[in-house]
Amino acid sequence: MNDLNTANDVQALVAALGQSARDASRGLILVGGVSPHFEWDSDAILLQIKSILARTPDMQWTLTTSRRTPEDFLARLPAAPRLTVVPHTATPPDWLPAQLAQSGTVWVTPDSASMVFEALTAGADVGVFDLPVNPKSRVGRAVARLAEELRKFFMAVDEDDRRVHQPGIFDGLVEYRVGVFGTIDGEQ
Repeated sequence: MNDLNTANDVQALVAALGQSARDASRGLILVGGVSPHFEWDSDAILLQIKSILARTPDMQWTLTTSRRTPEDFLARLPAAPRLTVVPHTATPPDWLPAQLAQSGTVWVTPDSASMVFEALTAGADVGVFDLPVNPKSRVGRAVARLAEELRKFFMAVDEDDRRVHQPGIFDGLVEYRVGVFGTIDGEQ
């Protein structure tokens, strides 16, 4: 019996296991809500969801909420043929880990650091929705910095085109940020 003796062997095994269970045509959207770390804006989240759906015509998306999601959020979410909505009240205990394990791409609102990190550790490509950060919140600033690094990673391609770039998935967020804030960096 061969033992895994090197970090490369372990990384290869983890990559193979993660890729076999993931479906690149499935996406998951995790919507939180009001928190002390970010200024919640349902309109901004709805606009970003609409943009993601428009830019990913070959993907089937599942959206779920949390107990902090504003009550009127789902009523304001327009129906879309490639979007299945599963309110958090309709999810059994193992539902979220199973969805994270199967989804190729996950979008998360930034209000829950634990949800952002759970998505990241699941191994999917992760996008973090853009919301104004509370400048007094250390957690909010840290999640915002992480989200910015994720954007740079997925939008930048090195000279040999070796990045894991998925055109279209993260472009909607750039459009949103430019339209709302004036520039990608939020400066007028």
